[in-house]
Parts: sequence; structure tokens; C-alpha cells
Amino acid sequence: MARGFNGMSDTITNAVIKKLYGLSAGKCNICKEPLFENDIHIGQMAHIIAKSPKGTRGNISFPNDNSYENLILLCANDHIRVDNDPFTYTVEVLNAIKKEHESHIAKVTNFSLFGDSKRRSDIEFLNAYFRFTPFERLRSLVDTLPNSFHINFLSFGDQFDCILMDLPTSYPLNDTILHLKFNAFITSYHLMYHLMNRQLPIENNMFIPYFGGTNHAGYCHFNYQELPFDKANSIERQLIKRKKSILDSYTDLILYIRDYFPEVVMRSPYF
Repeated sequence: MARGFNGMSDTITNAVIKKLYGLSAGKCNICKEPLFENDIHIGQMAHIIAKSPKGTRGNISFPNDNSYENLILLCANDHIRVDNDPFTYTVEVLNAIKKEHESHIAKVTNFSLFGDSKRRSDIEFLNAYFRFTPFERLRSLVDTLPNSFHINFLSFGDQFDCILMDLPTSYPLNDTILHLKFNAFITSYHLMYHLMNRQLPIENNMFIPYFGGTNHAGYCHFNYQELPFDKANSIERQLIKRKKSILDSYTDLILYIRDYFPEVVMRSPYF
């Protein structure tokens, strides 16, 4: 076997290929798509630190590194994306993506009774939460912000509180990545809720609410008429920022559940 001047193999060995594909379950570490078609693997083993010091994320101290530690399994599209955007996909980011993907594969393929029980607990929590919230419709409930939001948006916090009382041992979630993503979603929800529920103090212990009451269509409208112009503009900017935060975390959570928890039903029969 040929060796470079730094003692590293000039080729990717069969042992490294088997380890990379095995620990990634034959899936792209970014988009999670299977990398086999008709028994032929179509994956690409991308270098985290470029093979050449002049390549993307190249490092003169680590040339020609074909070790498992320096490779990440990707589809062709994500390989191109990663190499065309080294500022986003840094060495640290790619290592984190690889670690997260392989860690999750290890968890979902743990078929011990203990691991299976933990997974069932997470699924029970998610199904209970989604059954009584308009989760699939969240985007439409806040799409009209900062001008208005639908009253059903408030059910996300209420149902979360109910589950914590009914299923106290189910949270935090057992799947670490799932918990981080769900917690990001519910945290962004609470930040939005607290902003919507605030009031502006004025003279004589009087207050102006940021939003008015619900109309016949179930929408609460921003209180443009009573709030001072400069204050209204400031609140609008905050609402837009928090709307983006909750929708980003919402999308991230949906994608993770679809990839790794297909047993979960995100559609509610009540909304």
C-alpha cells in the first residue's frame, strides 16, 4: 500500500470505506438520502480537510489525509455544495455534522429493550403533543405577523404544559438531538408568546396591549391605533425577528422527525 510522506495512505482503504458507510447507515450525512441505487453505492467520500493543501479547507500540515476521521459521507449534490461554500462548511461544522449523524444512527439502531423503551417514550410524547395542537398549520397561524396572528397559536404552550403534568417522566426527551430541536421550538414559541402578551405602560396605571382581542375569524390584530408610532415600529421588528426564529426551529424539528421518527403523526384531528 502506498504511503505519503506523512505516513498516511494515498488511497481510501476498504476498512475505512466500510466504517464510513456502516456508521452512516449508507446515508448522506447532510440530507439523509440513501446512497445506494440497485445495489450500487452512489455516495461520495468527501474530505473534511482537503486532500491537497490548495483544495477546499486545505491545510499544509495535513495533506493527503484519507483516514476515516477526515472523511464524511455525502451525496453528490451536498458534496458540491460543501466544496463551493467553505465559509459555511468549515472543518468544525463538517465534523459536527458527521458526529451528529453517526451518533443518531447509533441510537436508532440500538435495539436493546432499554433503548426501545426510551424511543417509545419519545414517540408517545410527540404524538400526544401533535394530537392536540395545530402543529402542521403553524406557519399559517403566524404568517400574517406582525399585523396579526390566529388565536390557535396559543394552544402550543397550553398543550406543552398539559403534557408536562400528564407525562412528567417523558420530558426531557431521551433522544438528545430530538430534545434540542424540540426545546428550540418551544423556547422560540414562549419568546413569541411573551412578546405578544405584553402591554405598554402609560400614565395613571393604564396599559396599552400590543394586540387586541380576537375577531370573528379568530385573529388578534396588532394595536397600531393606540401604540405610539416609534414603539409600534420597535415591536414590529421584534415580532419579525421572533417569527423567523420560530419558523426556523419549526422547520428543523419537522425535518428531523420525518427522517428519524416516521411513527409520529403530526396531523391533529381537532384543527
